[in-house]
Amino acid sequence: MKKRYSNLILILNGFLILTLLVSYVFQLEKLTKESYLIEKNQSQIKELEKENLTLGQESYQLVSLEKTENKIKFLGFTETEKIKYIPISVNYLAGEIR
Repeated sequence: MKKRYSNLILILNGFLILTLLVSYVFQLEKLTKESYLIEKNQSQIKELEKENLTLGQESYQLVSLEKTENKIKFLGFTETEKIKYIPISVNYLAGEIR
């Protein structure tokens, strides 16, 4: 009878160890998968932060350009159609004294 209980305890201990080992393997697999996903998401976050910064700069430039255009219209500037250059004599240009 004592041997029977002893065998039963050994079998139960073996089953418990096997169960814990299988559980450990599944937990390890889950941990590995989650750490991979975290790393992947962090790299995506970095890429999106860079893209956000670029879009922010482009947005600022567009707003700045719109402000400049509105100010030009408000001040009444017009687009030039033909450029007239003023001829300047060589005597009026800065140069080296000889």
